[in-house]
Amino acid sequence: FPKEVTAIVFSAGPRQAITACADGNVRIHKVDDGGGVRTFGVGGDFLHSLATTKDGKVVVAGGQSGKLAFWTGDDGKSIREVSPH
Repeated sequence: FPKEVTAIVFSAGPRQAITACADGNVRIHKVDDGGGVRTFGVGGDFLHSLATTKDGKVVVAGGQSGKLAFWTGDDGKSIREVSPH
């Protein structure tokens, strides 16, 4: 990891650990061997909060900017960003 891990959740679907990092990226890892599955994120925003739906199909993270970013858990495609009001 290029910067510290700030949040971790486990996916109930495939055995994966999902991490939010201070470099603004979310990383998904296989629990069995720690291997990386994919990386996606906002880049540059210090992420400190992370959650996933029960099935792992949606990942959401929040950071210092106050934005929430949503991605698909399967392929890391951006769903939307929600800015603070």
